[in-house]
Amino acid sequence: MNFNSSNRVTNADQPSYPTSKTSSTETNNSKMRAVVLSVVSTTVGIGTLIVMLTLIAVIPLSQLIVGSIHKNQCPMNPMIAKYFIVAGAAGITTMVLGTLAVQ
Repeated sequence: MNFNSSNRVTNADQPSYPTSKTSSTETNNSKMRAVVLSVVSTTVGIGTLIVMLTLIAVIPLSQLIVGSIHKNQCPMNPMIAKYFIVAGAAGITTMVLGTLAVQ
C-alpha cells in the first residue's frame, strides 16, 4: 500500500460553511426552547400583574379600613372618616372595573 499525500483528505478540503441540513433533534430543541420561553414570559407577566395590583390596592384598602375603624371619632371634622370610606370604595371599584375592562 502506497499512500500519497495527494490522496489524503484534510480539513482544508471540507467546507467551512454550515450545511443546510438540520437534524430533528435541533428542530425539537428549538421548538422546546420556544415553548419554555413562552411559559416563562407568561408566568413572569402574570406575577408582575399580581404584584402591581396588590401594590396599587394597598392605598384604597387602607383608606377603607382606617375610615371604617375611626368612623365618627375625629374631633376636628367627623366627615374625614366618611371621606376615607368613600375614597377607598371608589378606588377599589375603579381598580376592579379597570381590570375587568382589560379582559
